[in-house]
Amino acid sequence: MTSPEFLDFRNRVFDYHHRGEFRAALEAVTTSQSRFLDELNTLIFWQACFHALLGEKQPALETLNRGLASGEWWHPAMLRNDSDLASLQEVPEFLAILNVCQRRHEGAQESGSPELLEILPQTGHPPYPCLLALHGMGSRAAFEAANWGPASQLGWLVAVPQSSRLLSPRRYHWPDVALAHIELSHHLQDLSRRGAILPSQCVLAGFSQGGALALQFALHQSIPCRGVIGVVPGRVPLDELETAATASGQAGLRAYLIVGGQDRRREDFEILHTWLEQHGIPCLIEWHPEIGHAFPTDMSSSLRAALDFVMNTSTNGEIQ
Repeated sequence: MTSPEFLDFRNRVFDYHHRGEFRAALEAVTTSQSRFLDELNTLIFWQACFHALLGEKQPALETLNRGLASGEWWHPAMLRNDSDLASLQEVPEFLAILNVCQRRHEGAQESGSPELLEILPQTGHPPYPCLLALHGMGSRAAFEAANWGPASQLGWLVAVPQSSRLLSPRRYHWPDVALAHIELSHHLQDLSRRGAILPSQCVLAGFSQGGALALQFALHQSIPCRGVIGVVPGRVPLDELETAATASGQAGLRAYLIVGGQDRRREDFEILHTWLEQHGIPCLIEWHPEIGHAFPTDMSSSLRAALDFVMNTSTNGEIQ
C-alpha cells in the first residue's frame, strides 16, 4: 500500500497549492522524487504544473519531456483540462507531448485488467458485511485502501476495486460507467460465491470520482446496497436520477457525505445533500472545515459514524 508518509506529503502539497504558495510546492515536489519512486509519475506532473503556474513554460515542458523519456505518460485529458497547465495549451512543444501521450494511452488500455484488494475483518467469521470502496480518478486501490481499512476493525470486509482503465502508468480511473458496473458486479459475485460477504449488508463508498460513481449505482440500485458513503464526491448527474432516487428513498437507502470546507465544490455538496433529502433519502453531511479535496485525517471516526448511520444501527449496535 502507499505509505502514510506520501499521503501526508500529498496533503502538504495540496495545502501549498490552495494557498498559492507555488514556489514552496515546486521545491517540495522536486526534492522529494527520490523518496517516492513509486509516485514518480504524479510528482513529475505536479512539478510541471507548478513550473507553469510560476510562468516558467520552458522548465515545465522540459519536465514533461524528461518524464516521457523515462517511459511515463499522462492521459491527454489531464494535460488538456488541468487549469494549472493553461499557459502551455497552444505551445507547439506541448502539442507534441500530447500526441505522444495519446499514443501511449491508447496502447496501454489493452493491458489493463480489473483487480480487487480485500481487507478482512479482525473479528468474527464469514460471511461479513461488505464495504465496497471505489478509488478516485488518477488513483489506485493500494493508494486509498488505508483510508477505508479501519472499517475492518468494525467487522466489515473492505473490498477496494481497481479499475481496468489506465489514466497514466500506475494510475487508474472510471471513464466508462457501464464497464465499471460490469467489473464491480463481477467482484461482488465472486465474493458472494466464496461465502465471504452478506449481499444484503453491502455499503457502497468512494472518493471523488469513485464517490460519484458509488452514488449513481446506489441511487439506481444497479448494485444493491443498504447505504452509500461519498468522500468529497465528484459531480453526480442529478437530473438523470430523479425517478431512481425517489424509488431508492422509498426502499430505505441512506447516504452519508464526508466533505471539506476548503474544497472548491463545497456548494455542490450542499446541493447534493439537500437533493437527497428532498427525494426521501436520509442523508448526513460531515464537514471538515480545514481540508480541501482530500480524506479527513481521522477517517476511522468518520467511517464509524458513516456506517452506523447508513446501516441505521441502534444504540446497542444492532442493525435495524
